[in-house]
Amino acid sequence: MQQEKNKFSVKQIIIGIIILAVLIAGALYAYKTFSPKPVEGSKSITVAVIDDKGERTTYTHKTDAEFLRTALEEIKDLKIEGEESDYGLYVKTINGVTADYNVNGAFWSFSVNGESCNNGIDTQPVYDNDSFEISYEAQ
Repeated sequence: MQQEKNKFSVKQIIIGIIILAVLIAGALYAYKTFSPKPVEGSKSITVAVIDDKGERTTYTHKTDAEFLRTALEEIKDLKIEGEESDYGLYVKTINGVTADYNVNGAFWSFSVNGESCNNGIDTQPVYDNDSFEISYEAQ
């Protein structure tokens, strides 16, 4: 009887492992299928920067960049600085204006076509006619 309980317990563990493996495989498949994909080729984008005083500077740029960081680095009059991390560049300074979250809760907020970016600038895809807005936000 004890041996039957152990067999039942082992079967439950094996079934649990199989179900977990299937769920993980499904999650990876969904991520690969539905995650944003970069687009190759020439694109025209608009980038608006709103600084700490509320002043807006707009740049229109043609690029072959697949991701936002590369496109931003190509814009001659736009200077972006920050810290590299495991997730890419954490933008701290734009055109000499520094947003320091540790000092006053300030940060640079990125949006594309009116909606918050769900990716960092290193992985944010760039599509033709995208309109990006980068705004200084403080708490």
